[in-house]
Amino acid sequence: MITFYFDKTKQIPLYEQLYNYLKNAIEKNELKANEKLPSKRKLAKHLKISQTTVETAYMQLLAEGYIKSIPKVGYFVLANLNFPKKRKSKNNSKIINTQKPKYRYDFKTNRVDAKSFPYQKFAKIERDIILDRLDKTINEIDFFGLYSLREKIADILFAYRGIEALPEQIVIGSGSEHLISLLVLLLGRDNFFLTEDPTYKKNYLLYQEYGAKVSSCNLDEFGISIKGLKRSNANIVHITPSHQFPSGIITPISRRIELLNWARKLSDRFIIEDDYDSEFRFSGNPIPALKVLDEYDKVIYMNSFSKSISPSFRVSFMVLPNKLVKRYRESFAYFSCSVPIITQLSLEEFIASNEFEKHLNRMKNIYKTKRDKLINELEETFSDRIEILGSDSGLHFLVKIKTNLLEKELIDLAKSQGIRVYGLNEFFINKQFVNEESILVFGYSHLQLSDFEPAIKLLKQAWKKI
Repeated sequence: MITFYFDKTKQIPLYEQLYNYLKNAIEKNELKANEKLPSKRKLAKHLKISQTTVETAYMQLLAEGYIKSIPKVGYFVLANLNFPKKRKSKNNSKIINTQKPKYRYDFKTNRVDAKSFPYQKFAKIERDIILDRLDKTINEIDFFGLYSLREKIADILFAYRGIEALPEQIVIGSGSEHLISLLVLLLGRDNFFLTEDPTYKKNYLLYQEYGAKVSSCNLDEFGISIKGLKRSNANIVHITPSHQFPSGIITPISRRIELLNWARKLSDRFIIEDDYDSEFRFSGNPIPALKVLDEYDKVIYMNSFSKSISPSFRVSFMVLPNKLVKRYRESFAYFSCSVPIITQLSLEEFIASNEFEKHLNRMKNIYKTKRDKLINELEETFSDRIEILGSDSGLHFLVKIKTNLLEKELIDLAKSQGIRVYGLNEFFINKQFVNEESILVFGYSHLQLSDFEPAIKLLKQAWKKI
């Protein structure tokens, strides 16, 4: 008879403890193939538990294929159960350390101010959505994304970027990862994609991983090089004309017209305009989107709420040319929007209630104050040994260091003081384009005003030799 002692101090139900015991006994061959198990009545009486507890344990083993039931005969251990041997961990095996190094201050470019996120607003909106609206849309599936949200995005695009887009042209997705995967499928892997160089490397790697032919093109003073673009034989180009990442170059109207003229010459040419942080411009008028000039319908406009709300919010969108809308509708109807419906409804309400506009205006003021404070600390500390570049737009700027030290040496010295700064050369795909000057990329949006003074003091200690 099977003897097993239950641990009644544990939170695990009795049937589960019995099930685990029997399963382990079968796997260890302590209960042999074709061996008959005690009847439910006998085992229950022996273990002083209810027959229901025994039956529940047996039913779980039966469902998982450990035992079989023969009517009016009983339960038997199944034959031919060959369990794989469990690998023993070796004491000398190396454990891979996946922890990222921690720094006192990290001037990353892809973060927002966590303390300024509208937590209470979103909590109330989500609660109201779940109680009042979710039942009407819980079964609504639109592979373009929630139509009412696309209407609100179209309103934002017209108000802030001057883009006249129909909701039917807008596709919603969870981040650039999803949208780029859709574009590769929509445009075809046989097409030749081109990115700027330097660039946000993730996008280049995404094209590569999704199986597209992809290369990179150098910049000149106006943005992506037209000469390089024409030499490349690419027919799809991914650019950031309103605030090139990471150089900060703003592509002038003359270069934008050249790009549009390049695109219109062949039917399969398109420009992907990545307008990743156009919401934040701190002097002068906002730079118009390239899409505004797009009379040939050749620009695929892409943006997200990563900078304006949060990168973990995971809501991005793109505006497709009419030719591609038709293709997407015909070929992608089996897809589903990758953004949860609650998130879409909440964002729609956030925009409709004017909370988005209020939040954006508030964040512009906060980020401008941070930018000014950081620049002031840098200039007071390093005086004429530095030059600030591209600080009028976006949430990062460049700092050119006038020194004989190499860019990597500056980065390593900063690390020794617990500071992470990023070199412009870290963002190059093709190393032949690498800049010989020491230029660093400073992101500041997630840091607090009180962080800048101590951080720059530490940099001063690190860079005594510049």
